[in-house]
Amino acid sequence: MPLARVLVVDDEPTYRSSVSRCLTNQSYQVTAAENGEKALELISSGRFDLVISDIKMPGMSGIDLLSKITEISPSTASIIMTAYATIDTAIEATKLGAFHYLVKPFNVDELVQLATRAIEHKKLKEENIYLKKQFNKNTGVSNIIFKSKAMQEVVDLVKKAADVTSNVLITGEDGTGKTLVAKTIHSMSDRSKKLFATVDCSSVSSDNIEIELFGYVKGAFPGAISSKAGLLEIADGGTVLIDNIHEMPQGIQTKMINFLSSSTYCPVGTSRPLSSDVRILAASSRSVDAISNDTRIKKDLVYRLNVIPVHLPSLRERKDDIEILTMHFINTYGSKRSNSGVDIEEAVMDAFLLYNWPGNVAELKGLVERLVTLSGGEIKVSDLPRKYLEETGTLISTEDLNFVSSPSIMVTESGVDLNNIIKDIEDNLIKQALDMTSWNKNRAAKLLGLNRTTLVEKLRKRGLINTRIKD
Repeated sequence: MPLARVLVVDDEPTYRSSVSRCLTNQSYQVTAAENGEKALELISSGRFDLVISDIKMPGMSGIDLLSKITEISPSTASIIMTAYATIDTAIEATKLGAFHYLVKPFNVDELVQLATRAIEHKKLKEENIYLKKQFNKNTGVSNIIFKSKAMQEVVDLVKKAADVTSNVLITGEDGTGKTLVAKTIHSMSDRSKKLFATVDCSSVSSDNIEIELFGYVKGAFPGAISSKAGLLEIADGGTVLIDNIHEMPQGIQTKMINFLSSSTYCPVGTSRPLSSDVRILAASSRSVDAISNDTRIKKDLVYRLNVIPVHLPSLRERKDDIEILTMHFINTYGSKRSNSGVDIEEAVMDAFLLYNWPGNVAELKGLVERLVTLSGGEIKVSDLPRKYLEETGTLISTEDLNFVSSPSIMVTESGVDLNNIIKDIEDNLIKQALDMTSWNKNRAAKLLGLNRTTLVEKLRKRGLINTRIKD
């Protein structure tokens, strides 16, 4: 990971040198400038994560420099240094966009703490700028690709959740898009102008989860030479997603329950409470019942999080979405190719419709990206990894189908087998539709008034699958 770049601006050589040396010792890449004009030149020619500038300087003042930075590099964070006599001006600077201010003389710990928090805030701000581009409020939930009834119900619930401030518990198998749904709720809510942050309880230790959420104060533990803000402070006014909530340690569960009930929390190492207006979204690959029945999870936490439950169906439960998702991913990755795009054999789509997709949308997305990248412009059945062929097979040609002709239906004294008669009629109509469309299953399904998924499934149930796999 590249070092964060910091620009220190001060006409006083002593402060300029000491601040630069202090931040260099903290592994920042530091550049120094003696006035605003020089600083502006450096900012115009290079990227900086943070600018620390004095207010009173000959020529261009720190306030003027701040205004220019906002125009040239709006994502760059800034901290203003000031003497007591100009503290009102420094406060005004924060209203203009400065992250915070330092009152001279200040100590090293205070400087490092503010610089760390400012850069963390910048990173989250940049991520949220990206999210806003992806989830513009005018487009609503358009980034959730679907046409199935199951996902329409999810989208309707997401819209409702975005209009309120209640906590949300998002459940669904891995790969179903829980983080995407959480980001969509945030981007459509009144909190969209604030930060969206995530902590994953499955990927960090219990100590780090507590620090990530609540932060710590100087001296909280050996090595804590300065305070660190947690996500509840950094994302104040915004949204925090706690992923894999079922793996949150019990001690942290208690602190989270207290926060959910009072909107206050204590950073590690202090009993002094802080307040935060953060909306909590939680996600889990387990069902609500499974979470509630787990003795390691406090039921009070589940009750407080599960105000609005959103369950995402697996891809095998929303097979009507497979084709539209596949084409979306083909268009996404195909547009990056230098040629005119990528086509897909119909038999490949048939295999997709029959496959079980244990990895859900994430698996489909990864496979399509692989196929598009390696294809010569057309994705063929022979391009599929062996496991997809072994599980689904390939459909045989129309010449090999053994459909019966439409029967003459008569009820005799001995009775009739109505189920077999209906099956024969259905078989005959399917054969006619396939013959009329030259085995184009999209068109055949439309002629029969069926979804393509339903037609392919009917062919599979009739044993119209060639299970011989070519190596």
